[in-house]
Amino acid sequence: MPILPFRASSTKLVYMKQVLRLSLVGFLFLASCSWGNGAIKKRAILEAQSQFREVITKEAEAAIENNWLREGFVDYVEKHSEFDVEDLKVFGDNNAVALVSLKSIDPNQRKILAEIAGKVEKDKVRNFNFSNALRLISQQTGMSRENVKLPSYEIQLKKGNGDWTIVK
Repeated sequence: MPILPFRASSTKLVYMKQVLRLSLVGFLFLASCSWGNGAIKKRAILEAQSQFREVITKEAEAAIENNWLREGFVDYVEKHSEFDVEDLKVFGDNNAVALVSLKSIDPNQRKILAEIAGKVEKDKVRNFNFSNALRLISQQTGMSRENVKLPSYEIQLKKGNGDWTIVK
C-alpha cells in the first residue's frame, strides 16, 4: 500500500512537468510572434510617416514660398502627429498588412495655417510662430485644437532577405 501514494505523486509530478513544458513552449512561441510583430509595426509606422510627410510637403509647397517657413510647417505638423498600428494581419511567414492610424492637426486648420505662413513678410519670417498661429486660427474659426483622427494608412509588407519591405 505505501507504493500507491508514491505512484500517485509520481504521476502528478510527470503531469506537472508536461504542463510546464507546454507552458514554456507556448510562452516562447508568443514571445517570438511579438518580437516579429514589433519589427513589422515599426516598419509600417515609418512608411505611414513617410507617406504623410509627402502629403504635408505638397501642402506646404502649394502655399508657402519661403523655404524656411515651408520646412518649419512640415516639422511642426510632423511633431503634432501620432501614428499607431491599429490592426496587423500576418499571412504566413512572409506577408503582412498593417493598418496605421493617424491623429494630427485638422486638414482645414493645416490649410489655413499654410496659407497664413505663405503670406508672412520676408523680414518677419524668423519671428513666425506656428503654435500661436494655430491657436489664433482655432479662436477665429471655433475649431478645436485637439488632433483629429484622419484616414488610416494600409501598409502591405513582404519579408525578403530577413527584412520587412513595403509592397507598393
